[in-house]
Amino acid sequence: MFEFLGETYYIDLKKIDKILISDSSFEEGVTPSTEITTYFDAANAQVSKEIIETEHYKNKEINGVRYEIIRGFITDLGESEITNKDEIGRIKIDELSIRFKLAFNTLLFYNILKKLD
Repeated sequence: MFEFLGETYYIDLKKIDKILISDSSFEEGVTPSTEITTYFDAANAQVSKEIIETEHYKNKEINGVRYEIIRGFITDLGESEITNKDEIGRIKIDELSIRFKLAFNTLLFYNILKKLD
């Protein structure tokens, strides 16, 4: 959490998770698969059949570009020093860095950054 302009903000990790998943219809679970191998003799007659049943756990696949952008924005928020204050301690918004403004406004727009009520 961090404080900016008298408001406390936090990062919604569930929202980040939803944004990072590449496939919007993704559902975690186990996917069964069956592999059948048939063996024949020299006369081309079936000798035996081998059935292998396996289960594969379906992992989440994240969008790497989105991950890097969000990570960069969060880093920009954390590394920004807000020292641009007037004589009575108010922050001069016009003098904030473009990196901070872009990161703050983008994260706020996508509901990743939320006000703590």
